[in-house]
Amino acid sequence: MGVTALLLKNPSTGQVLHMSAMKAEVVNQVVDVFRKYDHYFHFYDEDTVYAEKNGPLFEYIVSMSEKFGDRGIKTKLVPDVKSLIGHSVNVLKMGFNLIDEEISLRLQKRLRL
Repeated sequence: MGVTALLLKNPSTGQVLHMSAMKAEVVNQVVDVFRKYDHYFHFYDEDTVYAEKNGPLFEYIVSMSEKFGDRGIKTKLVPDVKSLIGHSVNVLKMGFNLIDEEISLRLQKRLRL
């Protein structure tokens, strides 16, 4: 499950043609909910995936990043993602893994998904 904004790039030059990042207020609210339930989440900006804690999904992203080297996306574990949101990072996508059905229903209700 994920929440996404928009990034359009020229495929030949990589130039950003249009970017519509998620609102920092919304991202911060989602982060608060996932922290409350101690649930894994990560988010992307233009070239990096950020997470506060490691887990199978983040490890997979790291392995794919290493596999593709310079062509892959960067990964970064940070102690407090909220310190980046709206400052040095434009959040384009949030990802999370909802395996537990009970937790999934509570989070979906809280986030109104």
